[in-house]
Amino acid sequence: MTTNRNKKSPRSTGRPPGSPNVKEVVDVEPSRCPKCKSSERGPYLNTTRREFKGAGTPFCALLFRRCQCLNCGQIRIDRTPVYEATEPDEPQQITPPDGLPDSAAA
Repeated sequence: MTTNRNKKSPRSTGRPPGSPNVKEVVDVEPSRCPKCKSSERGPYLNTTRREFKGAGTPFCALLFRRCQCLNCGQIRIDRTPVYEATEPDEPQQITPPDGLPDSAAA
């Protein structure tokens, strides 16, 4: 266990003794072409989001993304469930800590 080098606090930092390491391993199959079964695709061309809040589903929305197979040219729509809340439209601005000028924060 590491000790805190800050003289103001006598507590040690880090996780408590005996706490487990959390490892989340998820196997996700790439989307495949229904015609040739290839997983190679071009860029997504159009993205549509359909909300399913309160519909009794484990996800809150579905993403429909259109793409084209690079192997045979078949156009397909990939469906991806979204399990977290929606992202904000505007990026959040990071403000510098008090006492620092704006140029020193970057």
